[in-house]
Amino acid sequence: LNQQDITTPHNDMINDNSMALFSTTNLLVTYNHMSTVGGSGVFVGGGVMGTIQFNLIEDASTGINANGTSTLIVEKNHIKASRFDGIRFTDTDNSVIRGNKSEQNVRDGIRLVRDSDNNQVQQNLSRDNGRDGMRVEEESSSNLIEQNKMSGNGEHDCHDDTVGAGTAGTANEW
Repeated sequence: LNQQDITTPHNDMINDNSMALFSTTNLLVTYNHMSTVGGSGVFVGGGVMGTIQFNLIEDASTGINANGTSTLIVEKNHIKASRFDGIRFTDTDNSVIRGNKSEQNVRDGIRLVRDSDNNQVQQNLSRDNGRDGMRVEEESSSNLIEQNKMSGNGEHDCHDDTVGAGTAGTANEW
């Protein structure tokens, strides 16, 4: 508990389990290759602060799954063919999803769920996902979503269930 300065660079995890981190500050998960992962490629929860970048994650349950954390940077990762979502933030605030490629995931390329507020989702490519390229669930608000490219997604390229004073009556800025 309460770890700091954890760095995991240049690992190959093939036919293996998830990388799961909790209560960690100054985290750096970088340049890893994960394929055919039993759970999420990278799961972070409960107070993780740091950066997840330059990883290739294929055939995981969810590529990058953040739950109950803040001040997380997820950038320049390539997530492909996850059995659920490429990148999912649940109850994750004040964080950044930037410059990622999320494609051919069974459900959504990028998804903000249950009170994921004040995040920046910028310059991502999300294509050929089974449901939505970018999906924001109704409880998430005050997110800035800009300069993303979405195409060829099954239901919608961009989907926002929120209601508020943001763009087009949503609770977010697009």
